[in-house]
Amino acid sequence: MKTFTSLFLAVAILVGCTSRNQNAEETGEETEQVVDPVATDNSEAETDDEPKNLAEKYAEAQFGSLVTNVANQRFGYYIYIDGQIVIEQTTIPAIPGKNGFVTKEDAQKVADLAIAKIRKGNMPPTITVEELKELKIQGLE
Repeated sequence: MKTFTSLFLAVAILVGCTSRNQNAEETGEETEQVVDPVATDNSEAETDDEPKNLAEKYAEAQFGSLVTNVANQRFGYYIYIDGQIVIEQTTIPAIPGKNGFVTKEDAQKVADLAIAKIRKGNMPPTITVEELKELKIQGLE
């Protein structure tokens, strides 16, 4: 049953990703969104204690990612927590412009880094240019 649920979730996310990407391409909009499904009130300001509190909340959560096609034969990713999309990243973070990742592997490496940061309570998980260089992400020029 768990396999069926995972498969259903992946298909549902994939269908949602495709329609969002098509809408973004049609309107020329960037699609990036961050939602915190575990927090009870997203409007609260983050405090110094917040990463520790979020890490505790996320300790039992199930994380996943999905690499997807975006404009210009590039790639982006979605991160979900407990089946809910919390990050939709269609461009390379920390880099000006609207270009996605050159390879699926690059998108997955950054998605994995973002998940690791979220698990530590850093929400949203800020990715730096230095981290992208350490991961040897292509297309940073």
